[in-house]
Amino acid sequence: MHDSIRLMVEGSRLLSREMVLRNFVAYKHGDCQAFEALVAHYGYLAFEKAFRLFHRLGDEARDLAQELLMEVVEVLEDGKPLPSGSKNLTFWVNVALDRKVREYLTQDGMGTYRENRLLKKLGAVRLELEGELGRAPTPPELAEALGVDEETLERLLAVEEANRILSLS
Repeated sequence: MHDSIRLMVEGSRLLSREMVLRNFVAYKHGDCQAFEALVAHYGYLAFEKAFRLFHRLGDEARDLAQELLMEVVEVLEDGKPLPSGSKNLTFWVNVALDRKVREYLTQDGMGTYRENRLLKKLGAVRLELEGELGRAPTPPELAEALGVDEETLERLLAVEEANRILSLS
């Protein structure tokens, strides 16, 4: 595990846009070194995306980093998300990585749309209950008012706390 992370960090030689395009064209014509240069370049991007979420994922950020690196390799090998004639490879690699991050974060079945909607509703419901009760509502009261189970509420409260901490930085 640590060796793969070390290799990703060592591969953090960032290329200019022109060099990315040249290496991509060279790779499509069979140059393996060009492919390695592209993987190193986009591997750094994958590493950075994964470890931005370290506050939320903890040690799982390493797993996400490896999955994102594999996604980089797949995108470069297949070229699937690239429209023909597109010169902005970085954009399409970013799109693929963002999709993979969303997929990884929502693999437990609670989608980000639902999560965001419930987070907004949580704030409104909390204020409403505080006004009615004259005190801070308890978690069971919040869960009942939101129409979710207590486990889902715990997750929402954790995400809300993480968002609050991040917004302060």
